[in-house]
Amino acid sequence: MSFGLAINRDIDWAHFEDFCRKLTKQYPSVRIVTGPLYLPKREQDGKYRVSYEVIGSPPSIAVPTHFYKVIVAEGQKGTAGPLAVGAFVLPNARIDNSTPLTAFSVPVEIVERASGLDFLSNLPMNQRKSLCSEVNCSITVREFAKNAEKGGRK
Repeated sequence: MSFGLAINRDIDWAHFEDFCRKLTKQYPSVRIVTGPLYLPKREQDGKYRVSYEVIGSPPSIAVPTHFYKVIVAEGQKGTAGPLAVGAFVLPNARIDNSTPLTAFSVPVEIVERASGLDFLSNLPMNQRKSLCSEVNCSITVREFAKNAEKGGRK
């Protein structure tokens, strides 16, 4: 599923989705919420404004400035205990492949505040652990277009 204009370039959204799918090999229960964000940007006059593109004919579809994922995983290797929680906010813009996924990791409360949604307010902090401290929060970027030009995918 494509979520916008730039989200599928460079750090491809599909690679992030692959990271999420791989979590199910380590955790028997993985819950993921994904959504759009319209975040403000500081303008030249020093004030923050929300500005986004509108597409369609007639223009009626707002293109998000960012996208988020909130990930909650539990039961790693049959153990009970705190839930592994990760939240990521990615801009809907070009991101260099060398940028680590952890560069987009934010506290869940940031996503809650920006989205107006409540994800984990009923889960005490002592029942949470950082997903990225439990698993390697990285993605593997394969450049299929280049491999295809050489005669096949690798």
